[in-house]
Amino acid sequence: MTIIAHISDTHGNLSTLLSASATPDVWVISGDFCPNETRGDADIERVTQSAWLEANREALVTRFGSTPVVYVGGNHDYVDVARVLRSFGVNAVTVTTEGVEVAGVRFAGFPEIPFIAGEWNNESHDLTPMVEAAMAADPEVLVTHAAPAGILDDDHGCGHGDGVRSLTSALAYAPHRVRAHLFGHIHASEGVVEEMDITFSNAAGAVHVLTV
Repeated sequence: MTIIAHISDTHGNLSTLLSASATPDVWVISGDFCPNETRGDADIERVTQSAWLEANREALVTRFGSTPVVYVGGNHDYVDVARVLRSFGVNAVTVTTEGVEVAGVRFAGFPEIPFIAGEWNNESHDLTPMVEAAMAADPEVLVTHAAPAGILDDDHGCGHGDGVRSLTSALAYAPHRVRAHLFGHIHASEGVVEEMDITFSNAAGAVHVLTV
């Protein structure tokens, strides 16, 4: 069994991460880790976020230590956090649709979210190709920034949410080995649920400790 500490959508507030008592086998960050200075000006955001990570280098290195870190970006992230962490000496990997094995667990995923208004990073009108590619990588743990439709995705309290329909369909009907799906993005629906024999974790603003 592998213990995962899942965190998402800290938006530059490190207090939740740094105060967590978790001692996992793997940390998973599912996006929106960095602060923003603008509404999506990529040139400014890359500089700002790189500087913020550098300013917090010591705290991040101390927090993660030698524990592997799995990262998928969010719509507010404009730098590859895992790449920067690696430059600090942290054992960090950016998960893509191609998949990767970390601590004996197969991870795959993607950062894209359903299109909002074209202001932020990783907005897409069609996520089906990413879903199909990630599932084809045969993950045991799926890591995305967006939620699956109908599962911890309601941002308005109206009973229907902003999740990805093709994600839900793939997990419900396609053959797969997914035991956990980790995501964030929808702050109002933070929580953990068990459905379809899968642990779904929306860790927006929180740390969830899971065993897979």
